[in-house]
Amino acid sequence: EIRSTLISCLDCAIDNGFIVVNPARKTKPPLLVKKEIVFLNQIQMQELINVADAGDYYFEKHPKAKTDIGSQYLIKQFSMLIRLALASGARCGELLGLGWGDIDYIRKSVNIHNNLQNGKLVEPKTKYSRRCVSVDKDTMDKLTEWQEYQKRYASQLGDKFCNRLGTVFTNIYGNYLHYDNFRTRYFNEMCEKAQLPEGFTFIS
Repeated sequence: EIRSTLISCLDCAIDNGFIVVNPARKTKPPLLVKKEIVFLNQIQMQELINVADAGDYYFEKHPKAKTDIGSQYLIKQFSMLIRLALASGARCGELLGLGWGDIDYIRKSVNIHNNLQNGKLVEPKTKYSRRCVSVDKDTMDKLTEWQEYQKRYASQLGDKFCNRLGTVFTNIYGNYLHYDNFRTRYFNEMCEKAQLPEGFTFIS
């Protein structure tokens, strides 16, 4: 918090004899306004899935991408990311930090124990963030299809694709997928095309 930092700095200035009074201590902390959480109904969730599957949000900006295997990879991946987010309720950073070893096909669940932030895997903020989330059969089947597709794509790229950590979601070369890029370049476009209510997100 900026106010707390400023108070600490000015207290230090008092201790060193530069000032006598800390004016920041006479200020009131700002009121925090919590954003209302926006939920989707079944129809809206299906529309978001339809938009993600079709890929028109992508092709409208990149019309030549229909013949590009890297673009096809991203579109299929984003569709899977949206499906898994809706099925699990997990945050985007948690999903982007998933490895294939975190997917339990037998128990139909996803083990969340990492969070991708600024291109690095970090520990969850609280112990409750570490969890096992049950996922429906249809989504698990889609994950199986996505894993097979990723393998085929990797074989096509050969040495250009290096997913050394075995993550579920990657960029076109196998590295971490940064959610800032996903949000600004693709997710916002999907939400607009699906005509979702303003404020919906699974990014934070």
